[in-house]
Amino acid sequence: MPGELRGLIAGCLAKDPARRPGLPQILRACQARAPRPGEEGYGSASFWPAQVAAVIAAHQAGPDGVAPAREPYGEPTSGAGSRLALGTPPPATERTGRERTGPGAGVLSRRRALAGLAAVSAAGLGAAGWALTRSGGAKPAAGAARGRLLWARDTGGPVSSGAALSGGVVYIGGADGVHALDAASGRPVTRIYRTGGAVPGAVTIAGATLLAGCDDHLVYAWSIAPGGSSWRHPTGGPVTGRPAVTGGTVYIGSDDHHVYALDAGTGQLNWRYQTGGPVRSSPQPTLVTFNDYVYVGSDDGYLYALDTQQHKRGWRFGTGGPVRSGPATVSGSVYAGNIRGDIYEVSYGPPVDAIWEFRAGGAIWGKPVTDGAGTLYAASADGTVHALSLAGGGPIWAYRLGGPVRSGLALAGGILYAGSDDEYLYAINVTTGKPQWRYRAGGAIRSQILVAGGVIYFGSLDHRVYALRA
Repeated sequence: MPGELRGLIAGCLAKDPARRPGLPQILRACQARAPRPGEEGYGSASFWPAQVAAVIAAHQAGPDGVAPAREPYGEPTSGAGSRLALGTPPPATERTGRERTGPGAGVLSRRRALAGLAAVSAAGLGAAGWALTRSGGAKPAAGAARGRLLWARDTGGPVSSGAALSGGVVYIGGADGVHALDAASGRPVTRIYRTGGAVPGAVTIAGATLLAGCDDHLVYAWSIAPGGSSWRHPTGGPVTGRPAVTGGTVYIGSDDHHVYALDAGTGQLNWRYQTGGPVRSSPQPTLVTFNDYVYVGSDDGYLYALDTQQHKRGWRFGTGGPVRSGPATVSGSVYAGNIRGDIYEVSYGPPVDAIWEFRAGGAIWGKPVTDGAGTLYAASADGTVHALSLAGGGPIWAYRLGGPVRSGLALAGGILYAGSDDEYLYAINVTTGKPQWRYRAGGAIRSQILVAGGVIYFGSLDHRVYALRA
């Protein structure tokens, strides 16, 4: 196969049917690269017969005879409301090498992609028509979130941290430490675990130990049950990510450009690795066939795979922009986004390379999530939530919220939860791509979202922690 088609065809040949793109996704990929009205080869390469294509072109041109311009990547189709029309999605970009060799390098040729997949167009005209015309917004029904609030607790300062649940207690960072709240009522159950600054990232519980990073340049551990550990370890800068624990080691990044590997029991430094920029991405440990790695991004634009046994870099992948989202991993691949708006699937290697790249309309701040059955979900700073096919990175659906999404996403029971700067928490049905309900807090929601036991826990810049019925 030609190099630029190899990734898409490989996805179609995946042994697991759940990882293969469906016919609608393939048709959308073709349509996204097909010649547009007025371009060379439009009539002959259209999905439709030439006469039908001519009628469509005339209708699109309107009375002035000028065809509409193609929408930019990540922008909503005109007149489509808050939902992006599937007829003009931001296309996935196949990459065959780690480095760009020029403007637009790696983008599939529309005519070559269409020629290589022309056989599917005749069989899929009905599906293509559905894909090209499906659009329009869908607001949640009025009052859909009534009665969902279980409790809300004021913490005395903005809450951007994410929660952890243990023994019926919700732990979440605030402006002066970590708060411990009764999961059923929201009442404080113990003292605040004090820090010397704000806890911006999500907290972690490992056994009987509570872990958090802090703006005061320290990593904290508190014993919350018998057998837990209490310690603190200094770094050279603010610690904004979420600690990760595996094999008795705590992994955390700092603005001092380092990733730290600390003994979970004592807090002593086992080893550290220096990157080329602040590390604000939350590390993701993953067990792989030949070795164990921790994946983490850096503001230097690289995604790193750190060898936990050799205590050194296994590999790194250049994304072209600071990586602040926590990576996600699924069976042989790692997924991460950067603040330029690029989302990558990167193979573990060797060789290490991008399997596909998708360009969103804004920075990727939070960790992408996957259902493990063929779909990756990611949110961007332009307020759009994307559902992408793991096989090829093609868009399945996209929904535009009322403000930037910095909370990351949570997936539970077929519902995707996203917080926005527009002060709403959205519950989106992953099958339809439409919100089932939304709940308004009193400020922007930048807290990572926790869903546990049928309850959603999150914080807001209005100083409150919320618990909603899922």
